[in-house]
Amino acid sequence: MGVRVPPGVPTPPGGIEHAADIFDKKFSTQGMETKVEEAPTIVDTAKLALAIVVVLAGLAGYYYFADSSALLRTLGVIVAVAAAGAVAFTSLQGRTLWKFIQGARVELNKVVWPTREETIQTTLVVLVVALIGGVFFFLLDMFLAWLTSRLTGQGVF
Repeated sequence: MGVRVPPGVPTPPGGIEHAADIFDKKFSTQGMETKVEEAPTIVDTAKLALAIVVVLAGLAGYYYFADSSALLRTLGVIVAVAAAGAVAFTSLQGRTLWKFIQGARVELNKVVWPTREETIQTTLVVLVVALIGGVFFFLLDMFLAWLTSRLTGQGVF
């Protein structure tokens, strides 16, 4: 039987069924991007644990080789941290963090940064307002100290 239209209401070209089909196509969820959250696996957890162990090994090596050059020990810690980062970024959490960092960089490029002149002007305004506020509160403090000494008969004034 289909959809009935009350008398006097104009029907769209092609009939009411055609209009319903157009509506369904226009507002359907097909083609919309859906994000499925991945859950970290035991392998991802193991990678993060390995990264922590590598950093701790680098720190332990720094103190174990206390007789060696500080430059070499520091270089060893830097290499350990870099290796741990490389391992950590292969985990799901690391890949997610990397995607976040890339998105943040994209958004950072969209920022309209103030010009040098605008920055200097704003800095000067802040300094002047801070100076005025400082002088105002200094004078207020001095007045209140004077008033207190006059009322109590004690004080410097």
